[in-house]
Amino acid sequence: MSPEVDIIVGAHSHTLLFTGDTPDGSTPVGDYPTVVTQANGHRILVVQASCYTRYLGNIKLYFNDQGKIEHWEGQPIYLGTSIVKDPRIEELLNPWRDILYPISREVLGRSLALLNRSWCFRGECNLGSWVCDAFLEQMLERANGTNWNYAHLCLINAGGVRVPINPGNVTTEALLMAIPFENTVQVYDLKGEHILEALEFSLAVNQNNPTSFYSSRMLQLGDTLFDKKPNMAPNMFSPIENKSFTINYYNNKNFDIDMLSENRENLVILDTDYKIVQNHMRKYGTHFQDIDGRIQIVY
Repeated sequence: MSPEVDIIVGAHSHTLLFTGDTPDGSTPVGDYPTVVTQANGHRILVVQASCYTRYLGNIKLYFNDQGKIEHWEGQPIYLGTSIVKDPRIEELLNPWRDILYPISREVLGRSLALLNRSWCFRGECNLGSWVCDAFLEQMLERANGTNWNYAHLCLINAGGVRVPINPGNVTTEALLMAIPFENTVQVYDLKGEHILEALEFSLAVNQNNPTSFYSSRMLQLGDTLFDKKPNMAPNMFSPIENKSFTINYYNNKNFDIDMLSENRENLVILDTDYKIVQNHMRKYGTHFQDIDGRIQIVY
């Protein structure tokens, strides 16, 4: 770490750092700030204030003439019901709400099941399956010739689905909470060997618990990956070629699954992910997604 770095403001791990007892009973991972002292004596402060705006980070640093932090003060502010909304800010927001609400509160359809993400890093989750199936359904109208679909396989990263969708009416706001990153969807040709590489990469992580699988690189899937041929000899396989369908999060090398971006052919860039799912929901209205066994972890 550079000696010029004095403070690191974290976010990605959603960790709460707090000194003392928290107002809402949450358990902090460490003090706020957590101080890391390097071998040369240089101190680096690490601060982080959980997630979902439950807390507002708040720290004031005092530097000496040599540019070193002498001391600090502050603590995350819990944004509970005791925090009163500023009426002036509320008034300024009203014109924007008038524009936003007709869009965000549009009822796209109805889900009969909880679309859950709690299992997305451990195996099949019905939220990931539902998003993939929606993508593939929207490709049907692009199919040509004897092809049954324009894309035959969907891959999305488990981290791309963020919050569950509750049973009942599903609005655009709820959909954007579930898939908030507005990734563009890409369709391209990919050989079966590279699909297999991607799947192996997504699973090839060290496991702390041999009976409870977890992978931060987990892929959620849509449609069938393998073509079963009963007349083939044992331990013999034939290569498959599929038109693969995936979001640009991988293909721009943000997640190290380079075998996709480096081996794709005939790339077509489509719309953003949530817009494709919007169209799917408007088309079908009522939705039910169960766990259908498309991903099975075998120990």
